[in-house]
Amino acid sequence: MPHHKPRSVIIDVGSLHTKAGFDGESTPRVIATLLAKQKITHSSTRNVLMHLQNPLVSPKKEYMIGKEIKNQSAMNMALFHPVERGKFKDLKQLEKLWDYMYETELKVSTSDCNLLIADNIFNPEENRQREHCAQILFESLKVPSLFFEHQSVLSMFGAGKLTGVLIDSGYGITHTIPFFEGIPLRDAIEVSNFGSQDLDQFLMNCLINLSDNLKINQIKQCIKNIKEELCFIKADPLAHSDCKPYELPDGTMVALRNELFEGGELFFKHQLADKSFHGIHQMAHRSILKCEPEIRKDLYSNVVLTGGNCKLFGIEHRLKREMKSLTGKQIKIHSTHYHDKECLSFIGGSIITSISTMDEAWITKKEWDEIGPDAFIRKGTIIID
Repeated sequence: MPHHKPRSVIIDVGSLHTKAGFDGESTPRVIATLLAKQKITHSSTRNVLMHLQNPLVSPKKEYMIGKEIKNQSAMNMALFHPVERGKFKDLKQLEKLWDYMYETELKVSTSDCNLLIADNIFNPEENRQREHCAQILFESLKVPSLFFEHQSVLSMFGAGKLTGVLIDSGYGITHTIPFFEGIPLRDAIEVSNFGSQDLDQFLMNCLINLSDNLKINQIKQCIKNIKEELCFIKADPLAHSDCKPYELPDGTMVALRNELFEGGELFFKHQLADKSFHGIHQMAHRSILKCEPEIRKDLYSNVVLTGGNCKLFGIEHRLKREMKSLTGKQIKIHSTHYHDKECLSFIGGSIITSISTMDEAWITKKEWDEIGPDAFIRKGTIIID
């Protein structure tokens, strides 16, 4: 009787978005943005008491995720992120998030599918995060097999590149990582705790200055709209820009100009946001200079952009301009579809979980029960200096 290969679930955990889907699929089934917990109020307490008295009365959910939040009053919800600046901050909250992904969105049992977790762990001192995650996933969620991989490695797989420089700029963190023949060159990595949450804060300050009548939740919605529809990055930072009218939720019409491009400038001039980090062009250049001279030409010729910030209009042209000014060299950027830039690591995870060589890489529940975290060291999933 032929052996049936179980499906694999890929969960790509980010500071803002968590993506989940199945092996062999080119896009995630779900992208969940937020985890929320109901605030303790008189009405919520009364609802719980009613449920205890009559089990037929459904209690309101304590936690809500993604689209479950949209119909709730912002006044009664406390929003938070279980991942901050790329690092796991609350594994209990992450467990709630994973439960939601399986039960509500993917509609599969955790015990029926192998699981690949895409994370942002590159340093040996952070191995404990993976070990704690593995304990939850094996012992609480009962996954049969597990594997961890860094998002950047998967992004390069997703882009079809073995050698090159990955520029990954997401919600909480930006980093540049050189790769040679599929191997990340860890000593050449540049990291900046700068991301779109800093762009959001910049835009929030701009909108507060334009109107003092807006509530915080209105401002946040404006930021999302402006960032996705109007923000851009100038190829020439000194070029003139036209004003664009924008209607605020209170009906006020404002003229936006500097606000639309100065936010994008933050990724090349962090000092505008009172940050002491290098711009992404400088980070990429510093990463390449840390590599052996004989591979630098290949690195400059294979630049891969990923992360939500790399969807900003004009970023590729500006990056080429800044890199040429900095190095005298013309870089070549691997172009991906607009939406793929935010999902490259998921795409890479979908690819590697579909190939047969992955069968030997999974850490099984049996191996975990027998030797615990040492199973990851044995198969190279835990990072060793």
